[in-house]
Amino acid sequence: MPSLVIAYRTTRYRVWIGGQPYDLRCEQRHPAVSAWLRANHHTSLTCITAWNPGSRLQSRRRNQRAAARLTWQTRSHPRLPHLGLAQRGSWQEEGWALLSLTRHQALALARRFHQRAVLWMVVGGVARIVGR
Repeated sequence: MPSLVIAYRTTRYRVWIGGQPYDLRCEQRHPAVSAWLRANHHTSLTCITAWNPGSRLQSRRRNQRAAARLTWQTRSHPRLPHLGLAQRGSWQEEGWALLSLTRHQALALARRFHQRAVLWMVVGGVARIVGR
């Protein structure tokens, strides 16, 4: 399995709900997060970052500018703070967990920010890496 795929699958996708952190993992169910989504009338959760487009390392300044664009362009969409954390702690990327996106919308947003993949989870389902 290519190292990039392994990195996506082993990342912890941390979201904060009401100040409480929840670590989402690829190919796992997350009942507490699903229950919150359902109770708040959301259908899905998509973790996305604008850092390191195309999976190519960028300077901190460039990543911060890209993150600011993501924040601005998703400002009217329901969202939660998100942080992608490498399995061994070697890197982290700030982003957003956008709520109630379809898979098609999640992939379109990934393309817009030149991201190879996002974590996407429907209520009650398994969190999956979906990519372009």
